[in-house]
Amino acid sequence: VSDTPEPAFVSVRFLYGDWDVVRSAVPILETLVDSSPKVVRDMTALLVAELALAEGRRAACELALDRVARTASDGIGDHASRTWMAAASRRVQLCLATRDIAGAAEWVNAMDRVLAEREFAPGRLALDIARGRLALARGDTTTARTIAVDARDKAHATHHQLAFIQSCLLEAAALRIANYHDEAARLATMAIERACDCQLPYEGAEARIERARALLASGDAVAAHEDLARAGAIFARLGATAGIREIESLTPRIRATRPAGVTAREIEVLRLVAQGLSDRQIADQLFISHRTVTTHVGNLLGKTQSANRTELAIWALRHDIVGSTDEGVMV
Repeated sequence: VSDTPEPAFVSVRFLYGDWDVVRSAVPILETLVDSSPKVVRDMTALLVAELALAEGRRAACELALDRVARTASDGIGDHASRTWMAAASRRVQLCLATRDIAGAAEWVNAMDRVLAEREFAPGRLALDIARGRLALARGDTTTARTIAVDARDKAHATHHQLAFIQSCLLEAAALRIANYHDEAARLATMAIERACDCQLPYEGAEARIERARALLASGDAVAAHEDLARAGAIFARLGATAGIREIESLTPRIRATRPAGVTAREIEVLRLVAQGLSDRQIADQLFISHRTVTTHVGNLLGKTQSANRTELAIWALRHDIVGSTDEGVMV
């Protein structure tokens, strides 16, 4: 990809995760805005908006979007179809993030009006996904999933990779909310794999968060923790503060979930095993029989797939069980 400070090239850098390059280029692009063609100005505004949103600067994102799509009632004006639709699609997501369903619906209707006059495939995909997100926000998981499946098939047929990932995640969210957790995790995995194939780190990290939600809902806190850890590492490298905050919001739910299905009593035994206590010492400390402790240790070895007490202690350390003061797991 060229290092030329032009919106098209810088946008590709953004997708590929070269955010430091993007941050260096944005001030240069901003100084050239007044002398640039409108389509270039719009592309610059979209780039600034996307970076600001990922960095957790919502107000800055909205200010940038105002340059392209200020209100749904304004319509497309003299903006290019592709850039306006992208801005409108982001407006839908911003509205839904604050539960402004009416506002999101206005933007979806505005997108529909534009496509009625200027039909083009990427715009249709953007509208379909926006409609699916709106349906999901309204609690209609069936409609959301139907739209997502159709959009995913279209995106695959037209090689529109971002739309494919977005439609997979929409379907995954609909399945998760409908309590089809395994299917939701499978769809999120498809999104992860496509993002990896296309070298889209931010989208891959977002997909890992969705899979973590599905895994957590199914009770697999260990796998969910691993996905969140990998997503967090990507977000930290990129400087994606918004993603890090989303991960932090899920942390309390993981703390309240015991990994590998261990019971509260087994957690107590495991902490003492990790401290090096023998079965008899554990029995004395917990005021239970030696045989009961032996049974608990045997169950723990099986559940954690540990060969001996040393591996069991390592497993406890890995999952931050040692030192936890509640019935959950600290992460």
